[in-house]
Amino acid sequence: MLKKHKNGFFDIIKKNGLDPESFSVGEPESDVFEICFLDSPLRFKVFLKSDNYMLFDFDFVEFLPSPKYKYPDEIITYGCSIEDIYETFESWIQEHVKEYIDELLLPDLWEQLAEQKPLISDDMLDAEETSPFTDDQKVQLKMSIDEFRLLIKEKFEPTEEKLIIINNRLDYLTDSFDRLNRIDWRGLAISTVLSISVALSLGPEEGKALFELFKQVFTKIILQLQ
Repeated sequence: MLKKHKNGFFDIIKKNGLDPESFSVGEPESDVFEICFLDSPLRFKVFLKSDNYMLFDFDFVEFLPSPKYKYPDEIITYGCSIEDIYETFESWIQEHVKEYIDELLLPDLWEQLAEQKPLISDDMLDAEETSPFTDDQKVQLKMSIDEFRLLIKEKFEPTEEKLIIINNRLDYLTDSFDRLNRIDWRGLAISTVLSISVALSLGPEEGKALFELFKQVFTKIILQLQ
């Protein structure tokens, strides 16, 4: 395969915002050019259709539960130009490689939730009575929530978009003083911290750090409610 044709694949990878170093190439035969993405099963293979360097065929591995090559008998071609191959290769990058990358990078929110729930013990807020909060307690709770808000900003430096979500969650928690008793409010407080962890897409260690801040603030609340 000619170098100018190989270089075209390099350019397409860069055009689509990917690092060419994430790909490797192999030429098991002189008329075959194969591009592999990292150590994934994703492959794109190009081979000469004739002896004139201008007609090609191809097959590739899709991002599927059981990855396998689309063999030539499944992609019926009678010789493609290099432009046709480039077009198919770019579609493969966008539809399969980028989907694979997204799956690798996207956090598993259900897994995070399962990991973080055990971090909240039942005695974090010892308020077993169903009585409402007093006015003084509401003031103290609001101060503690505002402190928690500040600690989150300092520790995790959320983006503006995520900060809006966090503020909405904490504002809703603050507004619930008047309509919830202590037990119900306790449940909402725990749910709020879980939702903030999910909004921040925190990993296990960062999730633990968030709940440490939560316990740090809510220890003060326990004392204030006594």
